[in-house]
Amino acid sequence: MAIYLYFIKPKIIISSPCIKANRIEVNIKNDYRYLNVLEVECQVSITKNEFKKVITLNLLKDKTLAIKPQDDYIFKTEDNVTLDDYNQVRIRILARNLIGIKKLIDRVCDLKKN
Repeated sequence: MAIYLYFIKPKIIISSPCIKANRIEVNIKNDYRYLNVLEVECQVSITKNEFKKVITLNLLKDKTLAIKPQDDYIFKTEDNVTLDDYNQVRIRILARNLIGIKKLIDRVCDLKKN
């Protein structure tokens, strides 16, 4: 049973990133009903093609201590980068699972301009 708990990832829903006022916003939702997700860290990278050359964006706040059950948190990038030439974004989330082991959740999606 303990070995099974080691491989469980936290129940986090990552919505597709949106661009507002030349910054990227990533909405992360805790999908547990009764448990907090602890020590959530975020990293946002953008690229032109296939992640051969990547720019990692600075976040206004890159970690939070806890996200309450059925609640969400928005990570925002600083607005000092022009996003015109970039078409893909990679979001990496590092969070603790049920027994306290940090797990990495990685998502790649297209960057949609409004």
